[in-house]
Amino acid sequence: MQRRLRLLLSAVSMVGLMAGSLPITPAAASHVPNDEHSANMTRLFNSPKSGTNSDLAFWGDRAYVANYTAIRIFDISNPAAPALISDTPCPGPQNDISVWDSDDDGSADLMFLSTDSAMTNPSCAATATTASDPNSWEGIKVLDISTETAPVLIASVPLDCGSHTHTLYPWTHPTSGKEYVYLLNSSYPLGPAAVTTSIPGNPTDVPIRRAGEKNDGTDCLEPEAGEARENGVHDKISIVRVDLAAPETADDRIPDPSGTGWSYTNVIERPLDGATWKTIRTISGRHFTFSACHDINVFVELKLAVGACWQEGQFWDMSDRLNPDGSLNTPGPENPKFLRRVRNPEVSDLFHSATFTWDGKYVALEDEAGGGGDDRCRDPEDLQGRMWFYSVKGARLVSSFKIPRAQPPFANCTAHNYNFIPTTDGQYIMTSAWYQGGTSMIDFTDVENPKEVGFYDADSPIAPGGPNVVSNAWSSYWYNGYVHVNDINRGYEVYDFNEPGMTATAQTLEWLNPQTQHDLIAQTYRFGSKITLNKNRNRWFGKVSSQDARCVAGRTVKLKKMRRGPDKTVRTTSTNDAGSYRMRYKANKGRYYARVTRSQFAEGDNTVICQSARSRTIRVRK
Repeated sequence: MQRRLRLLLSAVSMVGLMAGSLPITPAAASHVPNDEHSANMTRLFNSPKSGTNSDLAFWGDRAYVANYTAIRIFDISNPAAPALISDTPCPGPQNDISVWDSDDDGSADLMFLSTDSAMTNPSCAATATTASDPNSWEGIKVLDISTETAPVLIASVPLDCGSHTHTLYPWTHPTSGKEYVYLLNSSYPLGPAAVTTSIPGNPTDVPIRRAGEKNDGTDCLEPEAGEARENGVHDKISIVRVDLAAPETADDRIPDPSGTGWSYTNVIERPLDGATWKTIRTISGRHFTFSACHDINVFVELKLAVGACWQEGQFWDMSDRLNPDGSLNTPGPENPKFLRRVRNPEVSDLFHSATFTWDGKYVALEDEAGGGGDDRCRDPEDLQGRMWFYSVKGARLVSSFKIPRAQPPFANCTAHNYNFIPTTDGQYIMTSAWYQGGTSMIDFTDVENPKEVGFYDADSPIAPGGPNVVSNAWSSYWYNGYVHVNDINRGYEVYDFNEPGMTATAQTLEWLNPQTQHDLIAQTYRFGSKITLNKNRNRWFGKVSSQDARCVAGRTVKLKKMRRGPDKTVRTTSTNDAGSYRMRYKANKGRYYARVTRSQFAEGDNTVICQSARSRTIRVRK
């Protein structure tokens, strides 16, 4: 059965349609000493965890909280006081995480974890090593979490260069109805520990192992044809196919037909577009190039993906590839098709992440300048480390944003992980992590002028009597009424964003893997209008303008005469394509004005409402 997100309208009644800018002031009287935050944000919960806390996923009333060394599961049926269900050791930085419900019973039963650091083996008891260890392992782990208190590792899929992040793409076979999830893997050589330099070959292995390859057959850098083995290139994404009826088979393998190494039957490798930006490096005497994406965001209903890649963003078509007779040739998620790219001269390293607005019109790509280690928020006008907004249609740069709160020198700060609130009223409100800049709420509704409308920047103890711990937010996401944060230093936190005018139509999601957006959410866009009125003898004329060009042409304009009781319409006309109108009327003594009437039209599943407006009054004396 094709899975769909079930979207339930929040029980909160609509308070306002649009919200203006808010007074953002440090909370001098905050109930949490040393925390700075806007008056509309409150910290409700904190659960510290030592080590590096990373990403989040959600299913129903569960939060799945990743750490470099463990995975925690929380019951969030009371978001103000989540209850810890389990804390399972499973080292494997970064442990980028997603979850899925394979039997459609309303509870997640599969968990996927990315490992992008060489580990001694593929188990949850492994320790760190280097890529020069022939037994080392990096890739994606598959866990059965149907028993939440005791997750079980059921498959470990090794991947070239490991798995820095992955993105889950659900897919159903169009004829058999068989269900799969595909894991689109982003990886690249992170540093010397990731690059194989001294593994000798072993011709007695079965299958034969070549020099530079690990025992599992992976090698971060594969040589170009004719090049020496010590050199190489990494310019692909690896895609892992998971059969939901048998997820334990994800790491099945056979001897490679070439006679050397292993072939993993559920791993599909696809080269990036040939013009993708290439980076050249030398590590331990090994010269190599790589093209890579850091993260991928997909919108399943649109069959569209955006890759946040090295110095560029890429748009990919995820549609199934069909034969001439219309039968299936290749599942779309097995063969993403490059569509177009965006490049930005201000992004010197990589675009880190991406997310779509829920109507699919815009995408946000953020620049993690310096890999998240740079202090790029000292100057809010600095163009490094910003959020960049692009239109999906035409990939046009629309605007950019950085938190307006200048951070101190040496405080690492760039945009990081984020999502948009799934509202239905045409507003674009997002929450984003900014490392030591804390968590920011951003209003992108006026797409050319995004602004901060809330923030929380903690610097308080996380243990009674303990030292202050400054914010270092890795992931900040809106999920079902609250802002959930996984902070590198502080652990898992939950915030309340009390701004009903911006969240009144927020939908309740069945689940959220933040890099996987499934269904478009129908919107009602409301745009204000203005109308002018002028008179020259018997000629009346003016112009209608609006925030949106669609609310200009073809608008109905009525010339009205004021009187006791209802005003009288004396002439009616329509605007031309430029919004101009004119009419002839020999007026009697009185006061007149023009009114452009409210109009409404459908735009796919969306509704556009152009508000009515009234002109100034013109007095006729006779």
